[in-house]
Parts: sequence; structure tokens; C-alpha cells
Amino acid sequence: MSEPDLDTLPDVDVPDSLPEGGNLDTTVTLFTADVCLRFNGRSWKTLTVSAPGPDEIADLMNQYVLRLNAVLVSRGYPPGLATWGPGACP
Repeated sequence: MSEPDLDTLPDVDVPDSLPEGGNLDTTVTLFTADVCLRFNGRSWKTLTVSAPGPDEIADLMNQYVLRLNAVLVSRGYPPGLATWGPGACP
């Protein structure tokens, strides 16, 4: 298998919002925020995340990035290239 191109964003389906499919009970969703998903330190996509509060948004994004990194590693990328930060991507 050839080495992945770390300068090109990977072809991975990333949703526009989390939780995917709106499966979070809206009666407990008190907080919505934009976060920036990054690949190899570069802006990849702005996601809108809903959760009961900022700590839960951080937990949700940490879990999402772990899953996304696992997908990337399975495609030959080095571990840990997907990260996130608060606010919309520039």
C-alpha cells in the first residue's frame, strides 16, 4: 500500500453536525456550538455540535475524533492526525 498524502484532506464522510442523525434527546440539549475539525493541523470542516453543555460537547468530540482517527489509521494514515478545537474553522 502506498503512503497516504498528508497534504490532501482524506476522502472520509464527515457529517455536518453531531450527534449524527440527531439522536440526542432534544429535551436535554441546552447547548449548541461550532467546532473545527482538523486534519494534520489544518482546518478540515466546521461541525455544529449539540449536547447538554460544553463539557459534553468536548466529550462527544473527543470520542468522534478517536473513531475518525481509527478510520484514518485503517486507511494507512499515521495515528492522531484528526483533532478538533472550539469555534468555526477559519
